Amino acid sequence: MKIYRYPAIISVEAGLYSVDFVDFPGTAEKGIEEADLDHRAREILYEAMGEHLETNEVLPVPSTESPRELKEGEEFKVIQLILG
Repeated sequence: MKIYRYPAIISVEAGLYSVDFVDFPGTAEKGIEEADLDHRAREILYEAMGEHLETNEVLPVPSTESPRELKEGEEFKVIQLILG
């Protein structure tokens, strides 16, 4: 079993959430309902990691801090994915 932990910037606007994994550019997704947020964040991370591995790219080292100053309503949160 392998545990992966990657940070994402989570934000909420008008009751819907957005997830953006800072170490995987292009993975931002908007319009997620709160009840689906954790599950969908793990799915997005799984898909991003899979794309890297399919093209023989090395997975990035997880960031330890946000690459930018967070705005009001944003949170820098580590998402955990367990595989195997």
